[in-house]
Amino acid sequence: MSEPLADLLTRTRKATLNSHVSFMETVWKDNTGRAVKAAEIHRKEWTFLDRARETGVNALILAPMGSGKSEGMLGYCLRLLTKHPTSRGCIVSDKDEHAEDRIAVIKHYITS
Repeated sequence: MSEPLADLLTRTRKATLNSHVSFMETVWKDNTGRAVKAAEIHRKEWTFLDRARETGVNALILAPMGSGKSEGMLGYCLRLLTKHPTSRGCIVSDKDEHAEDRIAVIKHYITS
């Protein structure tokens, strides 16, 4: 395990890993470097995803462009990788460039 990932694991306690809202508000930063404060709609989306995952239900979030779905899902992927570092995943996007950009964001969090 890389040193930055070990530091990330140290910074995020078990309680934070069990709630996506807590994880995002602890780990995720906005473009000014400040911790993200989840809007109510995001809290509901993320809680819905946590419940779906706990019960083995496949879930889908449909929301307008620019509503924060991608950022939230990138954080969700990072959280799952933090909980299960040997896991593999896939990011599907409308264009290869968009998927590559999103993977770069996750890589940035893991390596910084």
